[in-house]
Parts: sequence; structure tokens; C-alpha cells
Amino acid sequence: MQSLSTYKYVPLKQNQIRVLCLLPLGRKDDTPETIIECEIMVVSIHDDMPYEGLSYVWGDPKQTETLAVIQNTSGQGRPQSCTFPVTPSLWEALRHLRYKDEPRFLWVDQICINQDDTSEKNHQVSRMGEIYSRATCTVIWLGPKGSGATLLEDMYKELSTSVPETRNRDHGGVQMLDQAALSKMLGTSSLEEDKNEMVRDRRAILLQFLNVPWFTRAWVYQEAVTAPKVDVVWGKVVLPFDFVTGLVVSAYAIAKGNDDRRWHRRIKSTRGFSALRAIFHDRFAHREGELDFLNVLWHARKHLEATNHQDYVYAFLSINKNNIKDRTHPSNAQLNYSLLLQNALTPDYNASVEEVYTQLARAAILTTRSLDILQYVVPTKKSHSTNYRLPTWVPNWANKKFVCGSPIYVPGVPWRTTSLYNKNWAPEPISRLSSDNTLTSQELPTRGFILGRVEMVFNHGFKHTYFSSTLKNALRIDDLTELIKTEIAQSWSSQTQTGGPAMPAFSRTTVFKTVLADGAFTHPSQLSSSGAIERENPLSNLGELIAAYDAEKETIPPQGEDDEGETLRNRLRQMAEVAAGKRVFLMKTEGTGIVNTSFGSGGVSTYVLGLGFSTIKRGDLVCVLFGCKAPCILRLKMVTRDADGTSSSMPGRGEERYKVVGMCFAPSTGGRYRSDTPQRFVLV
Repeated sequence: MQSLSTYKYVPLKQNQIRVLCLLPLGRKDDTPETIIECEIMVVSIHDDMPYEGLSYVWGDPKQTETLAVIQNTSGQGRPQSCTFPVTPSLWEALRHLRYKDEPRFLWVDQICINQDDTSEKNHQVSRMGEIYSRATCTVIWLGPKGSGATLLEDMYKELSTSVPETRNRDHGGVQMLDQAALSKMLGTSSLEEDKNEMVRDRRAILLQFLNVPWFTRAWVYQEAVTAPKVDVVWGKVVLPFDFVTGLVVSAYAIAKGNDDRRWHRRIKSTRGFSALRAIFHDRFAHREGELDFLNVLWHARKHLEATNHQDYVYAFLSINKNNIKDRTHPSNAQLNYSLLLQNALTPDYNASVEEVYTQLARAAILTTRSLDILQYVVPTKKSHSTNYRLPTWVPNWANKKFVCGSPIYVPGVPWRTTSLYNKNWAPEPISRLSSDNTLTSQELPTRGFILGRVEMVFNHGFKHTYFSSTLKNALRIDDLTELIKTEIAQSWSSQTQTGGPAMPAFSRTTVFKTVLADGAFTHPSQLSSSGAIERENPLSNLGELIAAYDAEKETIPPQGEDDEGETLRNRLRQMAEVAAGKRVFLMKTEGTGIVNTSFGSGGVSTYVLGLGFSTIKRGDLVCVLFGCKAPCILRLKMVTRDADGTSSSMPGRGEERYKVVGMCFAPSTGGRYRSDTPQRFVLV
């Protein structure tokens, strides 16, 4: 290509966007196939001009290929050709996606947003949800196809005709698949995979598909969820995205319910499964305006990647917007809270990551009138790339090196603890907090009550239930029960207990109930040893769950042999995931007894068992904070303030400050605390 000038952007006006016109391959007979020609158009976002949104992996921005952009800035004379550098992955996508005989109109972020103009980038990023929702289709480019990708196309053709059209989609547009036909295609056991070459090939191509890099991008969620129509392009294979998501979720369900779990674990361990499953459910939830912004951020934090760590927030600002739901309806309280939070945030790429995350946390407290943001505070390993100086009450959305498994109360699972702690006030208004000159921008004052103090932490780890051969190997309840008994006895024998409380004793049932956090992880009702809740929902009966745990064997029984027991164990496996990475602790109540025979030794007890992150320590406080639906573990930090207002560690001097270790499970006190007067806690 001759030496040409580089394309120069013209600033956009308020409601304008750029659209890429990808010129056809056969536009000129003498144009080499390796030259990609295009035009960059400026249009109003409210125009009816049809265009497609492109979703792809940027790739390395340091490596570039060149487009030939036809530009006529003066509007007069002959248009001039100039160059436009793009990443090799985008160049490859455009080369494959251009039509032979007609232009194709695409919205491509790398080209349609001036990446060097931060002000424009801030504005355009805030409108990306609208841009994708107005597109006629979002095209997901996965790259050149892998070997055997046509197998997915064949499965689509067969499954699309195996179900009557009236059952082919639900009211959210999500593809529904014929489970029986899919079971034949993919098999229901590893034995079939070993013996049947076609089953083996189909499983292999599905795993290859789920491991393509596209599934790791933070922006793919918004691009796939908000668009009304989405197609997946893998080389020359084009498939409806709703079919692809339905295929993956259905295959996982088949493997989870009928297989020996080897195939199930392989699907679950791919880089794309978790993101794709979330998109599968959230495409419909977005249409209904039922997505919770913070829950979406949590799942993205676990499964998606962003080069720019501000995008762990900004890439999701468009959910719930531009949908068909009537937001004024009284039932939309949760939606309105979520939208209030989203609307309080404006993309600003000049702001530091610390500023963006802290602003989000404060906005969440202000709009929800709660401290639910603490639900997303989890211990992580230090990482050089994500080592931001954040307050402990602000989640680090960029750090996904979790050391303690999932949160005690999982995002997306309805809270069951509100009724357990009857003093559930809102936190102090942010407007009052900002006027407190004694506090820094990283300090958050709140009030609450101390439930108790951590006296012992039992060094007994739990494995992930889905990656263990049996529940017994994952939990080892009997070992834990014996450990608790032994360590308490040793502690009491080494102390002089004259006139002190009797040595607490905890039954195996109590330990089991604590490990499950009383069902708080997954279930809307408490576990029970009585028949009352069992009649409403047998899966809530603790005795039945323990019996199923005790009866488990090393291998899954043949279908029909122990279906009821396996159903209970599957439920227990889900509930017990809360324990992975956690520790059981002994809490001494502060100043008042706790009437709780389910978790104590009976009658009025001064000691109870709880479940918390493995980072808890002896001496930590278990507190109920105003506006927080579950107890929190706080750790005292002594600070003194210098003349310039900065704080520094100084044990024994200065004001009391508290670090947030995280939420925990502790049994209800029935509203009885150490004092009727709430205490002030300043979180740092």
C-alpha cells in the first residue's frame, strides 16, 4: 500500500455515533483480498439506519494491521484513502465478515470510539447499552473455526427440528432444547464417551468452543445480554446465540444429573461455561428489568477479564436500561434501586481505580440505604496487578484470587436473615458522613451492636463439594465434631474456670447445621429437625439431609436405585458449597446469654458456633451493623491522626477504627445484645 495519511476523527455531537461501512470484497477487480476498505460514517443514534454490533476480542493493542478508510472531510472533490490501525484480531474478523457484493454496516468500538479522546470515550461508553440494543443484530466473532466446528451446526439443525415450534423458545427468546435428543447426542456417561466416537467428538468440540478467548472479556456480557438478536460466527459457521447458550446449559444439566460427574466437571472448568450460563439466564432477566447491578458485578468479577480495571464497573452500566419493563410499577422497587445506583455512576477514565470503586461503594450505600455492599467483600490473595489501596469496606472488583471460596451469603440468593436480626436500621446518610471533618474519604462511620467475640477458630478446611468424590471427603463432619470437642476440652482444662461458664458441648447435628450456615447459602427457609418445615419442603429437613450424607457411597448408584437419596445429596452438595474455604469458630457472647438450643449446648449458653472466612482470628468481633442483614466480622485497628489529617497505625493510641473481615454466619440472638445503646464503628 502506498504511503497514506492516518485517519483523523471529527468530534461527535451529543446524540451522534459512528458506524463502520465495510465495503464489499468485489468493489474493485484490482483490489487485493488482503486490503480491507471501509468508510466511517457519522449518524444520529436516533436514526433508523440499520447496523450490526460487533463483539470480539481486541487482542494485543501493540500489534496492528491496517485498514484503508475512504474519507472526504471537505465534502468536495475526490475522496481520499487513508490508513487506520487496528489489532490483528479485528482485522481478521472484518476480513471474514465483509460481504462479497454489498457493504456491511457495523458498530465496532475500536473504530467507532476515538480511543485517544477520554471525554468522548466516557460519553460513548455510557451509551453502549443503547447502541447494542438498537442494533439489528450483535455479531459475536469467535475467530477462525476449530476442527469439527460443523458438528455444532449439525446439532443445531437436528435439535431445531426435533421440538415443535411452539415449544422451541420461551417468552424470553431463549432457545429450549429437546433433552432426550441432546442426551443421545452427548451421552449420559463417560462409558458412552469411551465407546462412541461421535459422542466423543461432540463433547470435544463443545469443550473447544467453551475455551475460546471471547468468553473471558468483561464487555461480552453487556454486548450479549442487551442485544435483542445475537449470532455467533465461528469461521464460516453461524449459529443463533440463544441456541448456543441453551446447548451449553442443557448439556451441563444432563451431565450433572446422570453422569459420573467427570463430564460435568470438565464443562464447569472451561473458561466460558460460567459466563455463558449467566448470560443464558440474564438475557431474559434483562428484558424484564430484573437484574441486580451489584450481583452482575460479582459474577463478572469471578468469570470475566478486563484490561482496564475501571471496566469491571463501566462495562455493566447498561443492564436493565433500554428494556421493555414498566419501571414505574410498584413491584419494581429492586429495579429502581439498581437503576438509581447505575445512574449515580458516570464513566470517567481519568479517575483512578480506587476512586471508581470507592465511589461505587458509597453510591450503593446511598441508593439502597443499606450496607449490602459488604456482601461482596471477600478475602483475596495480594496481587501486584490488582494491589489497590482500598478501604476494607470497598470490594476490589479486579481481584479474583479468592482464598475463602464464595461469600457466606451468595449474590443472587434471596436474603433469609432479615427476620433473625430485628434491629435492621439503615446506615447514616451519606450527606451527613461527608460533613464529618474528623473522617477521611476512606472511612465509613456506622452504628450497631456487638454479638460476641471470636474465642477459637477450628483449623478444619472444607473442599468444594462439586470437585470432591463424595460429600464425606469434602466436609468430614465427624472429624470436625471431634476436633471441636477436643480443642474446647484442652482450652478449658488449661484455664481456671472457678465460677466461670460451663464447658460448652456441641452435638454432631449442631456442627452440621453450622457448616451449612443453617441453609442461608441457597434456601429461603431455615433447616429444621422437626416435621413442620419438612411438610412444606422435605429438602429443608436436617435429619433427612444427614441420613443422605451418611448413606453416600463412593460411586453414584444406578438410576432408579436411590433416586431420593441422590436428590437429597445433590441438594446438600449445593448447600454445603458455602463451607468451602471457611472455618467454624467459637463465639463468646458479650454480657448477655443467648437463648438458642439449636447452636449452643442447651438452655442459656454463653458460647455458640459460627461460620466465617478462613481469615478470621481470635479476638475478632461479631457485630450486627445498622443496614446490614447479616452479622459481620470486624477487627480492631488503632490509629492516630497527624496534623495534616492523615492516619497512621499506632497501637494503644488514637481513635478506634475497624477493618471489615467479611460477613459471617452466627445464630440469632433474638434481638438481645450486650447493650441497648448502639455503638459507633468507623470502618477503614
